[in-house]
Amino acid sequence: MKKLLCAFFAGVLASSLTACSEDEDPNAPTYTETSDVEVALYKLLPESSGKAASCRSRKVGEHYYLACNYISMGTAPSSLYVFYYDKVKDPVKRFYALNGKAMSLYDGQLKYEPILGNYKDSFGLPLPESINMGEVMKAFEFMRK
Repeated sequence: MKKLLCAFFAGVLASSLTACSEDEDPNAPTYTETSDVEVALYKLLPESSGKAASCRSRKVGEHYYLACNYISMGTAPSSLYVFYYDKVKDPVKRFYALNGKAMSLYDGQLKYEPILGNYKDSFGLPLPESINMGEVMKAFEFMRK
């Protein structure tokens, strides 16, 4: 349990260091917003799972994204749940499930989290040319190692 807490707080510290540099851009996700998503994902885990949720934001092209996964000591990280960040579309929602994993998780377990939405429901499909999923996934490749 101590190892899990250390891993969780190390992730929180890394997020806060990343958030400090991103806070210079008023369009970037805030540390609090990112933490809200991380906590929502963490609450889905069974207490004895030995896992923690980890989320990081990045700007790719002209948009900000948040990628999250589950981590634990000694095992590979889970697949990525990718969210599109937008604070204009809705006064409460900030992160919109963008990839299939995130959409499935949102539709199945996170639909009632106020800060989350589903990209296809809120913005429609197809994705605009300014969103290149290949580039977005590549920007978060570091989280899969």
